[in-house]
Amino acid sequence: MPSLMDGRDNWGLFQSREVQSLRDHVYSYASKAVPGAMHILNVLCKSATGLDAMSLLFTSPSRLYQIVLSFYKNTFTADTMFKTLFLNPIARHIKSVDVDEMLYLVKTGRDDEFLKLIEKYLKP
Repeated sequence: MPSLMDGRDNWGLFQSREVQSLRDHVYSYASKAVPGAMHILNVLCKSATGLDAMSLLFTSPSRLYQIVLSFYKNTFTADTMFKTLFLNPIARHIKSVDVDEMLYLVKTGRDDEFLKLIEKYLKP
């Protein structure tokens, strides 16, 4: 399986079924959990970086968090929305991963560790 870290070179267009399945699951879950939020975040993300929210999640999650934080204006709401839209569906999909640990890694800019953590649980 290609490494999630390879996504940094091809803008998050991962080839593995496992990663694509996770991306699809997160997007579907987020769209249902908070209707309209993904559309707004995609507009903000594309405006700021040229990438959509899902691509940022799997290439630069800390940048995505910063965009969420700048939109919601406070850490409590940003944390809640980031968990709801992105981390909870990841945790539901891969089961063994800790949402608070993922949030900590994202908020502290440890993108590589975040991606390696997800990759670890996606490996068959």
